[in-house]
Amino acid sequence: MREEEKIFAGKLFCPGDPELRAIKLRTHNLNVEYNATFEDETEKRGEILRQIVGEMGEGCFMQGPIYFHYGKHTRIGKRLFANFNFTVQDDAQVTIGDDCNFGPGVTIVTPIHPMLPGERSALTDANGVTKRLCYARPVHIGSRCWFGANVTVCPGVTVGDGCVIGAGSVITRDIPPMSFAAGVPCRVIRGIGPGDSMALRKELWEDGTAPEGPEIWDAYTRDGEKAGADLVRGEAVPEGLYHLVCEVVVRHRDGRYLAMRRDLGKESYPGLYEVTAGGAALKGEDAPACARRELREETGIDCAELQSVGAFVSEEGRSICHAFFCEVNCDPASVRLQPGETMDFRWISRREMDEMLEKGELVPSCMKRVARCPDREK
Repeated sequence: MREEEKIFAGKLFCPGDPELRAIKLRTHNLNVEYNATFEDETEKRGEILRQIVGEMGEGCFMQGPIYFHYGKHTRIGKRLFANFNFTVQDDAQVTIGDDCNFGPGVTIVTPIHPMLPGERSALTDANGVTKRLCYARPVHIGSRCWFGANVTVCPGVTVGDGCVIGAGSVITRDIPPMSFAAGVPCRVIRGIGPGDSMALRKELWEDGTAPEGPEIWDAYTRDGEKAGADLVRGEAVPEGLYHLVCEVVVRHRDGRYLAMRRDLGKESYPGLYEVTAGGAALKGEDAPACARRELREETGIDCAELQSVGAFVSEEGRSICHAFFCEVNCDPASVRLQPGETMDFRWISRREMDEMLEKGELVPSCMKRVARCPDREK
């Protein structure tokens, strides 16, 4: 077995082997050549990097100086940014995902030397030859990671996607995806989630303005207890977790129900009428607060008194739905539609509701909510 093959097999190898020394010498010389270039010599730098590393995606930038050991044992994804003094001692394979950002002085190492002083000086191999031996473990870094200045990644470590590693950290163990970790040794401090969005840091934006951030929900267990986690609208809800949804049936004192026609751009039931207003509860909202807000946004109606008419769990929608009933005495023509949600409205009797359902003009599930409401119509 060649010495390079021993590295990949996780066996002891001799770093002074002539074949390995030739690979390293070539790479070290290319490092020197790269470090002698000017920053704006883009094409020349790119050509040198492609000679150094085993694989590299588009859009990568390394400030320099760089220090690759083997180079050919490193695989880099797209759009890596590596600041000053980037060191990769890639005896074993090093894999870096897409869109990673490394601060100054980041170091990735893979070789491991014997603990005993005498064994570091020399070991006798299977052929009875005494020489320096060591072994190496691969490093895997996921996509969209940010490493602060002077982070050191030790042999055998895997860092998951989306991690942020604090400056000066020494990573000696695996870091799970979407974690903020720091320290010596590096430990997970907390997860990274929607609450970290820069859209929430309005004090950092000029004039206090910020782009609209993601819609954040509280996560719940199936029994309706908060799970202590955040969910993001548009992302899959993890197994065992649910989000809170509220619906309101609105009836006028004259006995008619408010039916609103869903916008044609809606994914489900476009163009059909429904007799409930509602949606997902925002982070920090309880069910009544969500119901009042959704009713106000979708209809312009403010309702102080809500009557609960039940709750149920939807496994398909990964939601816990609370249904409410509200009786109003407003001007029937004063309903204000929400653009993108509804396109028309009507006040209808229970008889008209049944007729619309039979014609396929009404969202069928609405009838379950209406059936729970006190009916004044004779």
